[in-house]
Amino acid sequence: MSVKEWKLWYEQAPVCREQKFVNIPLKHLGANHCVSEKVIALCHNQRIALTMKQFIADNVAVASKPKVTFTGPGGSSSTDFDWIEATTLAHAQEAILNYQVIIHHLFPWVVTGFIIQRVLLKVNWLANHNLSTRMNIIRTFFNGVLRINAARACKLDLPLDYKEQLEFMQTITERVPTPSSTQTGGSEDYRIPRGSAPRSGAGTRASSASSRKDTRARFNNLLLCFDYNSTKGVECTKRPMTSGCKDPKANQEFAHRCNFKLAGGGFCLREHRRKDH
Repeated sequence: MSVKEWKLWYEQAPVCREQKFVNIPLKHLGANHCVSEKVIALCHNQRIALTMKQFIADNVAVASKPKVTFTGPGGSSSTDFDWIEATTLAHAQEAILNYQVIIHHLFPWVVTGFIIQRVLLKVNWLANHNLSTRMNIIRTFFNGVLRINAARACKLDLPLDYKEQLEFMQTITERVPTPSSTQTGGSEDYRIPRGSAPRSGAGTRASSASSRKDTRARFNNLLLCFDYNSTKGVECTKRPMTSGCKDPKANQEFAHRCNFKLAGGGFCLREHRRKDH
């Protein structure tokens, strides 16, 4: 591994490994039976965006369990593994450590997990919020960093450095209700509030649009990002947001969810790209 500035050599480093190593010797590190072989195989390609729940030991055997059907906000349904979500700080700490252990064996120069830990230390693991809010922010941060870095890997760009990750964390926390307003609702999941600005063109086209039924895919009332679901190699370059991305010119947010249209009607709306459906 080079000790020169990253920008001088990183684009020459491989972003994926053709040969798959699923039996990585992890016992020495106490990490054996913590991550499934399927997830380890996915880690061989840095262009694939993974999530926190895939790195907690509770999901190591998720592929052996029956799949479940989820119903989206619009009534559409999709089938996926019965993942256990990361809901505790122990889950988050375990997932970050497991992620970095696996990546270290495959790509020793990738230090994303270390930077994630340093950012969380900088913000004191969000100790001024209740557990539900803390975990929602941490999951959003972890998943967002991996999603952005996967997009950058497609273009051989540098992954997020410490400053960029810290700015991303600040973008997330700026949209969180004040701690005093969250202390009494500890059992409820935190939902990041949307901006109240009207969508682009809402004034001039409102009357004509109201007469037509809008059949476009939405998640939490947000349109889905077209670039995120591109099947032609296009990557989303809009501003990263907890919901997905935001077009600063139009002042509009878009959700990063799958827009695959299901046979029975509706859309997939799961946390993966259309090409990965």
